[in-house]
Amino acid sequence: MSNSRSTPRPYVIADIGNTDRLGPALSAVRRRLGWLRWAVPIVMFLLVVLYEAGPARWILIRYGPTYHLVAELALYGVLGPSLAAVLLDLLGRWIEERETTEAQARALARAREHVQQAHHLSDDILQNLFAVSALVGALQDHAVELPPDTAEQLQAAHHALDASIQRLYDRLEIR
Repeated sequence: MSNSRSTPRPYVIADIGNTDRLGPALSAVRRRLGWLRWAVPIVMFLLVVLYEAGPARWILIRYGPTYHLVAELALYGVLGPSLAAVLLDLLGRWIEERETTEAQARALARAREHVQQAHHLSDDILQNLFAVSALVGALQDHAVELPPDTAEQLQAAHHALDASIQRLYDRLEIR
């Protein structure tokens, strides 16, 4: 007997091994986020090292600890939020790009389906027209005792069907 209660799964942000199911657009976003995961800390570290080795030391020696604290608060208070804003903007653009790509893929799939349905419909129409034309031709060959008016109408109908078939073939470029 199985237990009806299941243990809750921990929240998983990304399962990298499951990218085939998610599509190539989401996979590209994941690659870009992976790139940012290692690039942002390195850039932040370099900026802090450059600041602490140069301007921070100069401000501390020249103006004292109060101005040094104000400079660090200003730098880190601006640098951190600015970097977060830039990263969120990049993430938003990548997500928008993914959504646009997916919308274009859905539209292309619908267009392909429409073309496929139109092809099948045209094929069915051609087959039906050809069958009716063959039937009218057979009737025309075996209807010698028809009144001349009816025979002419039958012949006109046969020619109209053949012309319609030819126009449909030409339109569909079937050779």
